[in-house]
Amino acid sequence: MEFVSSQFGTEAAARALRLAALNGHAHAVRALLEGGTPVAARVPGYPSALFAAAISDPSCLAELLDAGADPHEVDAEGQTALHHAAAANHLSCARLLLAAGTDLHARSHNGLTALHLAGTDVVRRLLPPHVRSPIDDMAGPFEVASRFGAAATARPLSWP
Repeated sequence: MEFVSSQFGTEAAARALRLAALNGHAHAVRALLEGGTPVAARVPGYPSALFAAAISDPSCLAELLDAGADPHEVDAEGQTALHHAAAANHLSCARLLLAAGTDLHARSHNGLTALHLAGTDVVRRLLPPHVRSPIDDMAGPFEVASRFGAAATARPLSWP
């Protein structure tokens, strides 16, 4: 697989890595990384493969993190891969990212945390019972979930 980066260039290798991660092909992700594709390689206009893996497959995400992908990387909107995993309601990927050190309270450029975007399943499992997210404004995850009628998501975010 070493020929991918050298023969076709970093952009083609980045595109292959991103597509492999997005489609859940952990063996291809591993082969591309072992073949010399930089873990941080990017396709212009798209976030890295880390973001693709965060919404698709925990084994691909683990391969990328093990190869040194930056769990603190942000996209053009200031969102981390955890924001994407939470929005996709992908609990196993969210847990991997948190274990790798991604900040649960990191805010995007528009002030949203991963909990603002999370589905009910992710919120229930990432937060211990009766623990409120330390959001100091009036548009925390509880308020957003309540405002948009997501009562099941709001319940675990509320005070006892």
